[in-house]
Amino acid sequence: MLKYFLIVLLIVSIVIPGVSLAAQDVVLTDKVNVTLTDPAMTMVIHGAKFDQIVVNTNNIVITISANAADQITITTTDRYRFTVSGITDPGTECNAGDSRVVLPTQNSAVAVTITPSTVCTVTSSSGGGGVSTLNLSPAPAAPMTAPITTTGTVTATTMQGGETTYISEEGTKAAVNIPSEALSANTTFSISPIVKTSPSVSSLVSAIPSGSQIIGANLYEYSATLYTVGTIVTTFSKDLTLSFTYSDSQVKAVDISTLKVHYYSESEKKWIALPSTVDAGLKKVTATTSHFTRFALLAYAEGTAPKPEVAVSLVDISGKAIVDGDLIKTAQSFDIYIVKLIGSKKFKRLILNPDIFNSYRHLKWENVKTVSQAVQDAYTLSELVIEVNEDGSVFDPKVYRVSSALNSDVGIKQWLNITAAQFAASGRDWDAIYKINHTEASKNFYPQGTPITS
Repeated sequence: MLKYFLIVLLIVSIVIPGVSLAAQDVVLTDKVNVTLTDPAMTMVIHGAKFDQIVVNTNNIVITISANAADQITITTTDRYRFTVSGITDPGTECNAGDSRVVLPTQNSAVAVTITPSTVCTVTSSSGGGGVSTLNLSPAPAAPMTAPITTTGTVTATTMQGGETTYISEEGTKAAVNIPSEALSANTTFSISPIVKTSPSVSSLVSAIPSGSQIIGANLYEYSATLYTVGTIVTTFSKDLTLSFTYSDSQVKAVDISTLKVHYYSESEKKWIALPSTVDAGLKKVTATTSHFTRFALLAYAEGTAPKPEVAVSLVDISGKAIVDGDLIKTAQSFDIYIVKLIGSKKFKRLILNPDIFNSYRHLKWENVKTVSQAVQDAYTLSELVIEVNEDGSVFDPKVYRVSSALNSDVGIKQWLNITAAQFAASGRDWDAIYKINHTEASKNFYPQGTPITS
């Protein structure tokens, strides 16, 4: 079921300082690496059960589950001694290769603080039969650099990001650069080529704008999954940088200035250009994106590129600005749309008939603004809705697509029976979802149709 609000709890293998993971009886079937910054070190928590873990800059706090079956073992190859509080300190076992502490099981839940203190010392026999003490300093920390590969696959980290490049049989490259702090957890990124003559993408290839062509033999599927969980990730907290190279032979018949990275929008069934930078010297085109789907490098043949769109001033025919929530129509049509503005995004939604209009008590006929066709066309039509109560609270969390035939006062309502990942991958936009009341959502105006599954 696709929900308008999504709450996801992820337990990951790398825990970031300042992050708390909490759940009822968290069970680790593998180990978890915990990185501290003061001192700079990594601890490993081995398979166990606990209620909560909080990672601070210089210690961790583990809430041990009551009557857990297994002890919790913590090791570090940095060979620090541990100070344990909250329970009787069990002491640190110092070895030549690591140090470790074992937290015993408890009859009741208890929060235990584990703090690294001094470097372990190891006693050993000297050649003369005496005993000497060796001070084993922690191994130097490896420089924290972003992983970079040329295989088309990389596991990027939350703190450093990462980069990978796929090299095609033609010798051209498709790459992605993930900046630091773009991810909530370590994530594996993959770039998969799809030959443009493959039947599986024939509908995508046929949807490229008239006069344009895909540069090279492939389009590319960019994908990301959480490293340990396998959950698909399609959106990111920071823009990622995509780049594509080309050869002279591939662009011989096109206008190089029209080279742009495009992505395919499943919801609109068309290719959409991303703002792109062409470096003719490096023969590379670069763009940024905050979501993943299928991408390709497109260009127009000489003389076929469409003329640049002229900016439209978003005002009504009297020159008054259109603002969020305004009602608009053209002089040539009775159709009324309600405007939604979120940042730079501009949406419009059709109000299907007068009865629906009148069911919204805040809408007034005298407030409808007449605009030019160009202004109305500047807004993206949204058909995505959720049903809410009169106080604005969500009544039905399912997202529906509502549509109607031309000049019809009755439409159809179809549930988007897809996952959140499928929603994002399809190019649909969460911001495009409108809230509708019970009257409009009723079968009188929008009887339910076949669910949408893609």
